Amino acid sequence: LGFSHLIAIWHCSLMGTYIPGSIWMMVGVMYRLRKEGVPVQIASISLVLEQIMTVGAGLFIVLTSPDILQYLHIPRAIGYILALGVLFIFNLRLAGKILWKIGLKRFDLQNLPPIPRAVLINYFIGLIITFHINGLMILSMLALFQTPHDLNTFEATGIGTASFVGGYLSFLTPSGIGVK
Repeated sequence: LGFSHLIAIWHCSLMGTYIPGSIWMMVGVMYRLRKEGVPVQIASISLVLEQIMTVGAGLFIVLTSPDILQYLHIPRAIGYILALGVLFIFNLRLAGKILWKIGLKRFDLQNLPPIPRAVLINYFIGLIITFHINGLMILSMLALFQTPHDLNTFEATGIGTASFVGGYLSFLTPSGIGVK
């Protein structure tokens, strides 16, 4: 499928985010990809890769926001360990070999067609931009309600992204609402 067609499928699935729980978003993506004739294995791997990229981009922002790390009392090493998952996307065959050797043979990543790095980089940059737009929205919300604060754009982005990643990794807080 073409890049713009995949983006359309992704955005159609975003409607499911307004129903509590990310599972509906995943079901929507899977349904649309299946409707387009994409095999279940490829669609499943695509969903997993998208989630890893989203968390990885969020971790990148949080790790580059030292004030946020200090405020949250998160050891930087934890972020680096989680960010290693993003590196596997750039070399799926290596990830497949590692998963195969440790006994996870359900999905064979060793024979997947390569994903162009330009697509991965565009997606990663798009996620970074999205997180920054969310930071601007946080500042706008604070201004709208005339809430006193001393946050700049990068700090607001770091706070919003940290809450998103925290909510994403904890299954009980949809979209980070409990963490925010």
